[in-house]
Amino acid sequence: MSGEKETIVTLRETEYARLRKAEAALRTVESNLPQVLDAMRRQSEEELRRRLEPLEERQRQYQKAIQQVNAQVRATEVRVAQRLEKQNTEQRKALQEMAGRLRGETRRMMEEQDQRLTNLVKEERETRNRQVNGLQQAIARLENAENQQRQLAEGFIEAAQVLRDFIEKNYRHERFAPGKLAIQRRALNLADGNKAHAPQAALVQAQQAYTGLSDLRLDLEQLEREWEIRRCAALEAAKEVLELAQRNRKCKAMDEHGKEIDYVVEVDYWTDGGLSKIESVCEQIIKQTSDKDSILTKEQLEAIIEQTTPELRKQVETTIQDARMAVLSSQLRTNVADKAVQALENMGFSVQEGCYEHGDDRRGYAAKVKDIDGNEVVVLVTPVEGKPEENKLSIHSFDQAKHSHEELTERAREIADALRHEDLRVPDPKETQQGRPDTRLKDLQEFGKQKQKVSSTSANKQY
Repeated sequence: MSGEKETIVTLRETEYARLRKAEAALRTVESNLPQVLDAMRRQSEEELRRRLEPLEERQRQYQKAIQQVNAQVRATEVRVAQRLEKQNTEQRKALQEMAGRLRGETRRMMEEQDQRLTNLVKEERETRNRQVNGLQQAIARLENAENQQRQLAEGFIEAAQVLRDFIEKNYRHERFAPGKLAIQRRALNLADGNKAHAPQAALVQAQQAYTGLSDLRLDLEQLEREWEIRRCAALEAAKEVLELAQRNRKCKAMDEHGKEIDYVVEVDYWTDGGLSKIESVCEQIIKQTSDKDSILTKEQLEAIIEQTTPELRKQVETTIQDARMAVLSSQLRTNVADKAVQALENMGFSVQEGCYEHGDDRRGYAAKVKDIDGNEVVVLVTPVEGKPEENKLSIHSFDQAKHSHEELTERAREIADALRHEDLRVPDPKETQQGRPDTRLKDLQEFGKQKQKVSSTSANKQY
């Protein structure tokens, strides 16, 4: 004779679907409070300004640095720097106007801005190359070409040296173009070494070093700007989700009819720290994207913007839903226990006590009944992980020695029948492998560390 039988008690699919739909209708994720959005917008604007203004200032500093080189090279470089400064300023202002919604607009807007910068760089490179080619053709027509070649080589070497020094001091070249500056340094040293005895070769090498360094500066400008903009967008997106999680740590519970009730649900408690886990991920992203020496790549930042933070946002909403459904499942456990107790009362038992395991209403609920002969039965209703619509019902008979297998089976069936009348799906209870009651349930005070009287009103209990 088995002293323990169990079955799964499940809300009918239509009932569960109705409750899920009701929960979605009740869900009010607090993310659109004006004061919160305004504060986040100001933070985003300040972050963009702080990160992008130095890039504009760098163009002004470059214009000053290049003043010492020959007029023709100077004019080209100043024009490029002025165009970059202007475009950077326009882009920053456009971005600041979108502050607070960079996440949603980043891909389209940045692709557009990246293309503008690419076009600018391409135009300036073509212009510079035409000028260099024109100089070479002019020198070739001169009678005293060697002297002209030497002088022009010295001019390009001087310009290349200014570029080299400026890049070394002002760009994170090893971060965005590792090894490229070293290549151009070697080319420049070669040209400098040849200018005295091989002016024609030195001129070609000096022009190559100059154009290579000028190209490198433009590449670094574009790469760093693209990275900084994406970094700001990733930071904004992570802060938004963090704020969302923090503002939704509490929500209203709902009853079995899908109506909101006047009970505040601690979301983190009911989801075993679900929101805290999301917040931890957000805080890690914020730390990584706030670090001026961050090693995140552009691709990683794009993944944060387009995949990670949208998924985290969905997780916030899902976690709120899980909390509500977990509370409802806890309520269902007391309801199931109550109906099982009522069925046992019809068999001559009377209610003794009831409690949650360890006093934790997220865990199993146990209720004990006893008859006049001292026979005891404990019904235990425990949650099924990942399935809020299901609970496991186990019936522990501490009087199995006094009853036949058929009697215990019939008792379990009558309990199952009583639950079926409550629109629940309940297969007939089966014998467990253990075959004997759980001795922990003999003393419910020890099991729950608190008493809770089971009564016919327990179905209306709210959490």
